[in-house]
Amino acid sequence: MRHYRIYIGGYGGEQCFGAITKAQYEFWKDIDEEHLISHMIDPHEENDDNPVFDPDDARWIGEYYENDSIMHLNAATIDSAFINVDELESAEWTSEVVKEIIDNESWSSLYDKYEEQGIEDNITYDWINFKEAHPEVKYVFYGASIDKGGFGDYTISTDEEFDFMKCKWCSTETPNGEDFIELIGYGDLDVDNNGGDTNGKGMAAGVWEIGKE
Repeated sequence: MRHYRIYIGGYGGEQCFGAITKAQYEFWKDIDEEHLISHMIDPHEENDDNPVFDPDDARWIGEYYENDSIMHLNAATIDSAFINVDELESAEWTSEVVKEIIDNESWSSLYDKYEEQGIEDNITYDWINFKEAHPEVKYVFYGASIDKGGFGDYTISTDEEFDFMKCKWCSTETPNGEDFIELIGYGDLDVDNNGGDTNGKGMAAGVWEIGKE
């Protein structure tokens, strides 16, 4: 049995999109982003940066990671994503690297390299046609952490030599038009993400009305 670790790094973060009410939208649309960020990080904190701290207030939105009725994603952007693949001595987390197979190669260059071999067939596209998928939603909240580092760390065990063309990917477009990449399988094997290790670079937030974005 041979063991491989597939790693996805780059820029990205936790992206949350949720439906909000007209009252929430009408208030927050005219508030500086920094105040919405302060609110979504610690909505109970009563200070000058957070204008709404009472959960019974109709304008209350709350923690951003709980406002995900539309989408919740934590991944690297396609434009920044890079891939590492190492062969390991064993499937243990602390296993030593036996061989570097792919070393910090961008997702874009790998796609170009394997395009003629049909890599497109190994990609599931999750394109959000937002207005059609959510006709009942009129107002949207967006909150995100902006991070750099590792977003995917997968260990697979197989009797065969590693074949990049057996990797199965999911490309997701978020409602604000960004594209993210994740590994979802290898051949007939399911994969589990062992977690990431990222450094926070900032936060982003906003609200918009469908049809006026």
